Amino acid sequence: MKKSIVVIAERLRAARLAAQLTESELATKAKLKTAYVSEIEAGHDNLTMPAFLRWCQALKLDPSKVLARLDREDRR
Repeated sequence: MKKSIVVIAERLRAARLAAQLTESELATKAKLKTAYVSEIEAGHDNLTMPAFLRWCQALKLDPSKVLARLDREDRR
């Protein structure tokens, strides 16, 4: 069973890769530290709501779509 934060991290990483951005490039665009981006994507840190929203904005993602159907993913 996956935790919601792991699912969110996987979705954010997939979106970053689809945008062809490095962790460093995303961090710059989202005004986050590269190490923080790396830790979140690896599931080793807590993602704050402000950081999540900046991340989504930098990747032009709809935050509600990133969070959609988390309950289904948690059951896997």
